[in-house]
Formats: sequence, C-alpha cells, structure tokens
Amino acid sequence: MQKSFQQTFLNKTIQLDNIVSFFYCDLNPKFTSIGETHNYWEFIYADIGSVEIITGSKTVILEEGHIYFHAPNEYHRHRSIKNIKTSICNGAFYYEGNVLDKIADQPILLTTSMKHYFFNALKYCSEIFSSVIDTKELIYQIISPDHSPAQEQLLLNNLESFLLELLISMDTLTYPERHVPEDEYPPLVGEAIMIMRQCLFSSLTLSSLCQKLHCSKSTLSAVFKKYTASTVMNYYTQLKIDKAKELLCLGTYNITQVSDFLNFCNVNYFSNQFKRYTNLKPSEYCKSLKNKNCVQLLELKKCPSVH
Repeated sequence: MQKSFQQTFLNKTIQLDNIVSFFYCDLNPKFTSIGETHNYWEFIYADIGSVEIITGSKTVILEEGHIYFHAPNEYHRHRSIKNIKTSICNGAFYYEGNVLDKIADQPILLTTSMKHYFFNALKYCSEIFSSVIDTKELIYQIISPDHSPAQEQLLLNNLESFLLELLISMDTLTYPERHVPEDEYPPLVGEAIMIMRQCLFSSLTLSSLCQKLHCSKSTLSAVFKKYTASTVMNYYTQLKIDKAKELLCLGTYNITQVSDFLNFCNVNYFSNQFKRYTNLKPSEYCKSLKNKNCVQLLELKKCPSVH
C-alpha cells in the first residue's frame, strides 16, 4: 500500500512586489529634506551618527543602529544634527496590508539577525540598480542592464525576511502582551531598570547601558521586551516622564527647568515626549494640577531634591 502525504499550507504574512528606492548615503551636516507625504512606506536607518525626524505630531532623534518607518500618507521630513557625521540607509516600498502598522512611528534597534537580511537586501539593490534619480516630482532608480533576474527575487526575499524579523521581535505575530510582575523579572532586566532609575537626571544610551551590564544590545533588547512588553529606551523614557510629572507636581520648577534636570536635548523634544506618553502637553498637565491637591501624592511618593 502506497503512503499518501497530506499537504500543509503555510501562511505568507508579507509579500512585496514593488519597491520605490533603497540606497545608502552620507548626509551633509546642513541637510534638511523637504516635508512630504506619499502613498507608500518609507524607512530611514541611522548607520553612523544620528538624524532628526520630524512628523506631523512629534520630533524624534533617531540614534545610531535604529530604524524608523513612516506609514503611507504620514507627513515627515529628516534633518542632520549639527557637527555629527551621519550615514543613513533610506528606502521605500509599496505594501497595502495593515500588519506593518505596529512597527511604524517609533525608533527600533536592529538586532544582528535583522541587519543580516537588511544589508543583504541593500547589497542586491546596489547590484540591480545603477543610480538614484531624485527630482521634485519623482524619485526612481535606474536598473542596471547586467543584473540577473534572480537578484530581484533575492532582494525582495531579504527585505521580506527583514520585515518579518522585526514583527516577530515586537511580538506582533506570535505573542500576546505580557504582564509579568516586576519582582519576577530576571536579574538582567532588574539590574537594567535599577541603572535607568539611577540615571534619570543624566543621559543613558542602549550602548552605555549594555556596557554597564556586560551584555550585547540584542540580548538585553530581546529579554527586556519579553518580560516588560516594552523596548529598553521606551521604558527609560517612561521613567523620565514619570519623574517629570512628580517634579511638575511640586510647583517649584517650570517646564524648561524640568526638561534640563532630566537631561532632555531641548524643551521642545521634552514636550513632544511628554505628550507622547501622557497625551497631554506639559503646560496642559500643569494646568490640570491647579484643580487637584498634590499633597497625597507627595506623601506617598516623596520627590527627591534636584541639584
């Protein structure tokens, strides 16, 4: 009797057919892009240095090693940060599904695995296209006549794999959001949070945090996300915003002073981050305090003095 085999049909979460552009470039220290909106996805990756991202609702400093996705029809522009050497990867592609929505509008640190697919895609793109043409009306890449059609599929396969790695890392496909009590966090996560709290009035990057913990960025990012359902730097910013609320509640310091105390790069960036995490501008939050009694809050959680 001959055996029969049952087929297994697998889901294809992402399928890309068209890309707009994908290239690597160095930014002039005075570079500022023209504000734009378009009907396709765009990403910018800071390979060396940092770049400022301005959208319709906020301003973000994209640090080295991080990528930022603009969803279709989101207004955005990019700007160099003075006196910082910056090299970026910029790309754009068409995708009509909504599975990518959760990776949009936030900086994401790329792991080693993500970089493997990302730079493979960039390599094939450089082999397929000979140059980039950017005009006021249109941006396009000229196809090299010497490339192999197989390289086109390899480009799309690597770009799709890169996006899938991003989605898996952010738990958007396979894992529900976790709510693990803080006292059940593993030592690595607990020590990371302790260091963050010690550095609220200074600055802390993912690299410097990992140096203190003697671990890699990819290891800390993965473990931290698993137990807190948050990225490392989002958690750190949330702690700073919580501290800002305490200081504003005192009524002793103004918004600019609180921004300086917590070592935000400028008061506008502080205000944007405050609204992102509280849905209120600092001025709106201060106004809401006028009708509330802060005494009970301060008795429960006394704010330390700031020097």
